Amino acid sequence: MQIYETKSEIHKIIRKVYGEIGEIAFLSALLFSPCLLGISARGADAQSVSVTLNMTDVTMRSVMEHIEKNDGYVFIYNDEVSSDLNRRVSICTRNKGIDEVMAQLLSGTAISYKRAGRQITLYRRNGGQTGKFSNTARERQAPQQQKKRTVKGKVVDANKEPVIGATVTISGKSAGAVTDINGEYTLNDVSDRDVIRYTYIGMKPQNISANGKSVINVTMETDISNLSDVVVVGYGTQRKESLTGSISMVTAKDLVATPQVSASNMLTGRVPGLITTQTYGVPGSDNATLSIRGFGDALFIVDGVERDARYIDPNTIESISILKDAASAIYGSRAGNGVVLITTKRGRLSKPTITAGATLTLQSVTDMPKTVSSGQHAELKREEFYNKNGANTTLTPPFTEEQVQKYYDGTDPQYPNTDWYDLIIRNWAPMQQYNASIRGGSDRFSYYSYFGYTKQESIFKTNFGNYQRYAFQTNLDAKITDRLKLQVSADFNYHDRNYPARNAYSGENSIWGTFWYTLPIYPASLPNPDYYSYAGGATGGIHLIADRDITGYNRSKVYSTNLSGTLSYDFKYAKGLSFKAFINYSKSDYPTKIFHKPINFYTYNYANDEYTLHGSYYTKAALEQTQGYSTVLTTQLSLNYERLFANLHRVKAMALFESVDTKSDDLSASRTDFITPSIDQLFIGSTATATNNGSATQNGRESWVGRLNYSFADKYLLELILRADASAHFAPGHRWGWFPGIMVGWRIEQESFMQNLKFDMLKLKASYGQMGNDAIGNFQYLSGYKLYEMTYLIGNTSSNAIKSTGLANPNMTWEKMHITNGGIEFSYDNRKIYGSFEMFYRKRDGILARRNTSLPTSFGATLPLENINSQSTKGWELELGTAGRINDFHYDVKANLSWSRSKWIHYEEADYTDEDQIRLNKLSGQWVDRQIGYISNGLFTSQEQIDNLTYTYPGGNSTLRPGDLIIVDRNEDGKIDWRDQDIIGKGTLPHTMLGLNFNLSYKGFDLSMLFQGAFGFYKKLLFSGGDNYYSFVYDERWTEKNNNPNALVPRLSGAATNSYITQNNFVKSDYMRLKTLTLGYTVPHKLLSALKIESLRVNVSAYNLLTFSGLHKYHFDPESPSGETGRSYPLNKTISFGLDVSF
Repeated sequence: MQIYETKSEIHKIIRKVYGEIGEIAFLSALLFSPCLLGISARGADAQSVSVTLNMTDVTMRSVMEHIEKNDGYVFIYNDEVSSDLNRRVSICTRNKGIDEVMAQLLSGTAISYKRAGRQITLYRRNGGQTGKFSNTARERQAPQQQKKRTVKGKVVDANKEPVIGATVTISGKSAGAVTDINGEYTLNDVSDRDVIRYTYIGMKPQNISANGKSVINVTMETDISNLSDVVVVGYGTQRKESLTGSISMVTAKDLVATPQVSASNMLTGRVPGLITTQTYGVPGSDNATLSIRGFGDALFIVDGVERDARYIDPNTIESISILKDAASAIYGSRAGNGVVLITTKRGRLSKPTITAGATLTLQSVTDMPKTVSSGQHAELKREEFYNKNGANTTLTPPFTEEQVQKYYDGTDPQYPNTDWYDLIIRNWAPMQQYNASIRGGSDRFSYYSYFGYTKQESIFKTNFGNYQRYAFQTNLDAKITDRLKLQVSADFNYHDRNYPARNAYSGENSIWGTFWYTLPIYPASLPNPDYYSYAGGATGGIHLIADRDITGYNRSKVYSTNLSGTLSYDFKYAKGLSFKAFINYSKSDYPTKIFHKPINFYTYNYANDEYTLHGSYYTKAALEQTQGYSTVLTTQLSLNYERLFANLHRVKAMALFESVDTKSDDLSASRTDFITPSIDQLFIGSTATATNNGSATQNGRESWVGRLNYSFADKYLLELILRADASAHFAPGHRWGWFPGIMVGWRIEQESFMQNLKFDMLKLKASYGQMGNDAIGNFQYLSGYKLYEMTYLIGNTSSNAIKSTGLANPNMTWEKMHITNGGIEFSYDNRKIYGSFEMFYRKRDGILARRNTSLPTSFGATLPLENINSQSTKGWELELGTAGRINDFHYDVKANLSWSRSKWIHYEEADYTDEDQIRLNKLSGQWVDRQIGYISNGLFTSQEQIDNLTYTYPGGNSTLRPGDLIIVDRNEDGKIDWRDQDIIGKGTLPHTMLGLNFNLSYKGFDLSMLFQGAFGFYKKLLFSGGDNYYSFVYDERWTEKNNNPNALVPRLSGAATNSYITQNNFVKSDYMRLKTLTLGYTVPHKLLSALKIESLRVNVSAYNLLTFSGLHKYHFDPESPSGETGRSYPLNKTISFGLDVSF
């Protein structure tokens, strides 16, 4: 028996937009509309639905599938009829009734039909007499002759969760049922020959023969070919098949595959065109920066309002949509760099489900240079000394050969060998995550509440501190009446970053600068524990600075609160029209305290047991304290309309007003010379050293937004957007900006000439949009005053003067971005192959700049900012995948590849006339991130090679020695100067991004892998982080013994030209990572039912587990900050063990 059944398109939309709550409400309504379920022919007349067809040389089966898909009818027939449906026909109808269409379609065949509502039963005419059934059909149509009984059962999904609202019908009959809140159903009057059909939106239908069974339990599988998913877009949702913009989506499953503090880290490699860079591994501040198509920092919208995505617990996120083209124009002045839409979880129609999870994560360093030994350090210092001063110098070297040997021997306590890396850095640092949630609801009320706790520790063995987060969220949905709905949401997040007082990120004045000034020739501790050991640098050593209890702390907290409410009303007498009011209040408090404790550090002489004071870190305690808060009030009022006319014209429209009011207030104070370091409060400090400051801001934005979606026959798609923003940043005559967008699409697979092909989707799309940027300074159109940096003495009183901020520019206005996008999406044969390809071009104009180089310096005032610079960005994105199943093995494998780069159209600069200045300095018409430097050609290996040079270095060649860098005389003018520079690389952000995603499952086991790569970017290498040396410097440096022209490190303390920017220290940073790896097992439900456990899953996962990069030979991570390689908080690789259980 072969059976076809098509769901109502309205059913699809309600299911996807409103979730399972809408599903139950809709299915309940269907029980009172039997014609739609095929239960009875009474009710609405299906003949009133008009059918339009224009199909040539296709099979009858294709025509019926088209009617099922587009007009909501269900065809049922047996195998005897099925063989006749391969007959090829041509049919053309326009707005005809279904009976007229069927008469035309079946003309000249031996097939007839009976219609009950939207259910059409086909049968072969017996002996040419209409209405006579074949034996098979007659048996099916005469169930009264067979014994009947009641069949009961339960319908569950692959995770053994009940499927609520599944449709259960008897093929060829009007009987039917819908599963209840427990997934259970009861079906009456079932005979042995009946075939029971189970269907549910988004899942594959199943046909099961009754065959004497009284209990039939069914497990339904997800239909991977389902193209009716709903995607979150600006201020609403759209069906995936109707999208015309460039929008990518990431689901909750991907975001929690590997435990991370920030959801941004889990987006890497999953979305084409998204450039991510994770620079640091600092606890609580290890989030990746996101740049959509290389445009810059994206706008983050969380549940309808702009928020900082760093403070969103990934476990609360339902989905993330990334708007990359004209689709983002709906956010106008803030959307110039693209938009990231985050939607959090809400309640659903189900019995209460309590879920609890616990994860232990072990964090380690991805790659970081090790320190040299004390003997190596002393040897390198001697080598540097003699390279700088010559072998015959009379100066005293820092270490004698005898001392060097003593450090190597390690037998004399006065000559220690302290491995600071091993002493300070942990092999694995723990991170703990615990969470619990409850989710459920009825058709009238649904709820979701969540609590999560995270504690992330550092890689330091010292008392470095940690990061802690407490997250609480609750979302409530209530159906007050059939037309009035209320949504209320509240979330609270508390973040506590507790670090040492010194900067933990990067730089010479950071903890990592201290680390590389901490020398192996000093001990970690002294015989008397009351004395701190000096270990190098001005701060005493990493063992002191990285310990909060010894030298103080930097503690910053964030209290974030968000409250929102939505009231929506569906108008009774205007079908498809609804009103929605939304309000959100956000407040963040961010107190910070930086407290420095004074300590003394000493050296020790073992020969005479003498301690010598070497220095101090602060002589008295000091405190800097800030207190600030910010508030954002967002209001949105909208009218929404959606209707389908004549089963052909789908119209969806929105008109919205939005206002955003922001305020902030900050107060800071400090004191030094504390009476005692035991009390970390300002009143203990000296009033003579007291400072204080404060600031406040207030701003606002008003916007009008309109959007119109139209589709004809769900084939030809159009979307129009217009947004008007008013910003207080600009003068009254320039405050309004208008941002239009237009998107078109063509679903080719819906055309009649595609009916015999196996395309699930084939869509062409194109768009143009205009966005803006008003984040370019407040009130720059006004001339103002500021306190002058100098103090004047007037009489006996010192006073600060004020000075002008410069000329104002009342004509200053928005930056504008114009983006054009075109692409194709496809899915073939139930997603056996699927993918997309897009190309884009963006023009950004009105970039602010001053005419400092084009106007004379004698102007006499600070020139105003003007909208004069412009850029362009172009690129492409490709995604290819395959998905399916082989018995119990399911797979979904996909790859994405993207490229983008920006160029200056106009850059305000001097009018260059010199050819080399034009080549090197002129930016207009050039890539924005090209790197200028000198061309190097290895190292000198002999003095003869130096003596035979035909050109001179700056200052002459007398200081050159073997091991120094060979700089190429590019223009062959006999000297090395700035004219010999050329383009030697690109910028420090990738241009090409690659992602390879593997999702595999077999029975209860699941495996996911993500390989992520970044290409086309460079880094300035740092070969020395301080007074100590990276281990590779000792191993890979040039020496007389290692007279290698390709040695990684030139002669130590060699020629000044060794530090020039060349290909030797500005190198490619391309890499490939195994970004995430997760292996999980879900325990079979039958083993858990006795324990009243709904589901239990255990998993082990890894993040940044493997990295393949040319920088590994230096032991630098490819994402570490350029110019600070080795001198920054390293990225983490992690291994996690998790348990999730639901009741």
